[in-house]
Amino acid sequence: GKDSDFRCQLTIVGEGKMKGDLQELVEELGLQKIVLFVGAKPRSEAVEHLRTCDVVPILKTITGYGLSPMKFYEAMGAGCHVLATDVPHMNEDDPRCVTNVSFPLDINEIADALIEFHNVLPEIRERRNEVANYALQNHSWETRIDTLIEGLRAVS
Repeated sequence: GKDSDFRCQLTIVGEGKMKGDLQELVEELGLQKIVLFVGAKPRSEAVEHLRTCDVVPILKTITGYGLSPMKFYEAMGAGCHVLATDVPHMNEDDPRCVTNVSFPLDINEIADALIEFHNVLPEIRERRNEVANYALQNHSWETRIDTLIEGLRAVS
């Protein structure tokens, strides 16, 4: 591929409708050693699992994601850098916490972003507390509720 030194582990959590297709693709490409499939977890366990991750992709194929993309906020709250689609409410945050990629998704752009994360991994790990604090200050339930109320007032 693009960078022969690039090494990562991708963990896919859940029982989504694409799981079977993804497992077949992983086998076909011989990526079983770096792609780990984990079954559905209770929310508390999933959030705890996030604490072991450096980067969490939240890549959406629709723009109408709404005011409260909870997985996005939970990943930041766990101190993870987020790779997010450039859609409303996921494209408004500090680039030290979130890297946005184009909508519709571009595989080469995503690959380049992953390689860049690999190149700056020590910095990403050093910023874990900063990212978690940013999420606490900007994306707690209280700040989300305030944002939702403001949004409702704007349309009423």
